[in-house]
Amino acid sequence: MYGAVTLLKNLRLLKKGFLIKFLEGIPMKWIIIVLFTILYLLITFFGLGPVFIADGAMQERVITLAVVVFLYVLLTIVFRAVLKKFK
Repeated sequence: MYGAVTLLKNLRLLKKGFLIKFLEGIPMKWIIIVLFTILYLLITFFGLGPVFIADGAMQERVITLAVVVFLYVLLTIVFRAVLKKFK
């Protein structure tokens, strides 16, 4: 199982110091959950915002909603696959 420190060391983004001590106890699973939560929030903000607030035609809103739902489904499939890998 990879931890946050191992990942960052492999990417050569982390040097010895406070950040290593901070990230040592954080499992990789939590980093993945936080990353995907941010992705869900971005899709919600930039996807559902135009569906509810935009002044375009109803057809445009429905197409945007279909794309957003597709992105949610795709992101959920990828999220579950990634979580299975790190269990």
